[in-house]
Amino acid sequence: MKDKFIGFYPYDIDSVIDKENRSVIRLFGRTEDGKKVVVFDRNFNAYFYVIPRKYNEELRKKIEEIRVDKENRSYFVVKAEKEKSKYLGEETESIRVTVNNPNSIGDIVEKIKKIDGIKGEKEIDIPLYKRYLIDKGIIPLNLCKVKGEIRKPDKNYGVDLIIDADEIKSNDGEFDKAKILTFDIEAYTPENRYARADKEPVVMVSFYSNNFKKVITWKKFKTDLKYIEFVDSEKELIDEFKKIIKRINPDYLVGYFSDGFDLPYLAERAKKHKISLDLGVDNSNIIIRNTREGSSCKIKGIVHLDIFKFIYKTISNDLQTDNLDLNSVAEELIGKGKKEIDIGKLGEVWDRGGRDLEKFCEYNLNDSIITYEIFEKVLPNLNELTRLVGQPIYDVCRMSYGQLVENYLLKRVKEFSEIYPNKPGFEKIRERISERYQGAFVFEPKPGLYKNLVVFDFKSLYPTILVAYNICPSTLSEKKEGYSSPEILVGKKKVKYYFSSKKKGFFPEIVKELIIRRDRIKTIMKKEKKSVYLSGRSYALKILANSIYGYLGFFGARWYSKECAESITAFARKHIMDLIEEAQKEKFHVVYSDTDSLYIALDDKNKNDALNFLKSVNKSLPELMELELEGFFPRGIFVAKKSEKGGAKKKYALLD
Repeated sequence: MKDKFIGFYPYDIDSVIDKENRSVIRLFGRTEDGKKVVVFDRNFNAYFYVIPRKYNEELRKKIEEIRVDKENRSYFVVKAEKEKSKYLGEETESIRVTVNNPNSIGDIVEKIKKIDGIKGEKEIDIPLYKRYLIDKGIIPLNLCKVKGEIRKPDKNYGVDLIIDADEIKSNDGEFDKAKILTFDIEAYTPENRYARADKEPVVMVSFYSNNFKKVITWKKFKTDLKYIEFVDSEKELIDEFKKIIKRINPDYLVGYFSDGFDLPYLAERAKKHKISLDLGVDNSNIIIRNTREGSSCKIKGIVHLDIFKFIYKTISNDLQTDNLDLNSVAEELIGKGKKEIDIGKLGEVWDRGGRDLEKFCEYNLNDSIITYEIFEKVLPNLNELTRLVGQPIYDVCRMSYGQLVENYLLKRVKEFSEIYPNKPGFEKIRERISERYQGAFVFEPKPGLYKNLVVFDFKSLYPTILVAYNICPSTLSEKKEGYSSPEILVGKKKVKYYFSSKKKGFFPEIVKELIIRRDRIKTIMKKEKKSVYLSGRSYALKILANSIYGYLGFFGARWYSKECAESITAFARKHIMDLIEEAQKEKFHVVYSDTDSLYIALDDKNKNDALNFLKSVNKSLPELMELELEGFFPRGIFVAKKSEKGGAKKKYALLD
């Protein structure tokens, strides 16, 4: 069996340090025949890059000899190799420094800084599991083939197979049969205030999965509902919570706001009862990390997904509702909401006891059911973003647009032999936050009712501008040649930025591919019946392409470039203003324009005139840029700004 490849779908990954002070990658997943597996890869070491002022062998040897003894461990450089690469488009001779332990990088970098002739150290902050996925070309949720020694599962791992890998390679095939378990808790609610984990107990917990539903509670009452199970105390409820998860052993444990409430609350109550929440397949405890953005809860080998996080960070802009509570999101996405009950009365009813508690059990279970159905609805989008970005679904579920872009760039930029910049430090971020630049152009409407409107819209304006004018941190040039941006006001000075036309930037190449891939998928979608997978893929491509401009101006970005971001908005203003001027020259009545769209009242013109104008404009646009017809509308109303005569931005209604 050692020489035979076994197919498996990895959905979780981490790295640990073994007894011999070596890093070990662990991949958790399911085999093609449905067995739960953990794959160990001991053949991958952490590394980073050193860029010397001028390369020489003596410098390389000094780095290779570095050793740090700390806390009874030896940290050392395994090897230092000369490598030809690029940094922001410039050819450079770098030194790739491989270390025995990823935890040693900080100490080794401090020693390197003391060596004369060093320009900088790069890629010092890439987590080992991310580096592994990128370098190995392994895509979470896609089929992999592994060959190595197969061991029987032991008491340390709740899996069917353990494999010590000799070789792992990516393959074709997508994971679409995940075992999903949703859950929800209800805590005792005192009158007129929220439950507090240090004071009030968990009184019930519900689970829902394919062919499984359960509510556990610890106050007995008469009921005919078979799914309600009674235990004797909160302590037993938490023990039963653990047992169910261990028994079902899901791939995904899903909650709604479970990072912010359910799991931290359960962890606090478990601590009170001296219960270990060792839910990981390696019997590890749940890991709760607290950051400025809130808490996140990780379980090794079982992917905990707080679907609220994904909806809030990625999907909310496409929803009609502004309220992202479970009820509002459920009503919009699946057409049904929570059961009607006054949850604030739970404490009062609990104290009283009796059959009235049954309604709260039904309410609790219903929350798990609608969470399951919401998750099924958005899972194709989450899956496709995971495959596109190439990082674990746990991470992708919680990523902002900027983080999605950055992780996609980490995956793609290596194809251009580019070394990554390090993440900015606190001082650099503070400096960037204070920087401002001009945004989109708005042509304000005159308030009123208009007849026979036509609306034009630039397709993916910012991404196509980035491609058309080769805008990239690697093409930004001090020489006055190549593509020149429109004049930009910086402080009191007007400046222009220049982007080389002699070499292609990696940003334009990456964005161009995203646009072309999405266009191809949209064409397929028109010919075929609706596919949730194609829709998810199209959505993922759109998210990334449209977010790259914002990423360039994001203060926390590795590839931050205010000059690039400013130039994109300046080109956008120029194109929309040129469009307005051209329309007015052709005697069209321009009503309104905002960022990338133009609203025209036809008056004595007709639809053919509008279509001919569209054709004429598109002939003059550069590569990939395209003005599209949004539609013809018999009526449109534009309202006034409050207490002003002028028209309000984005306050209009069109009748189609």
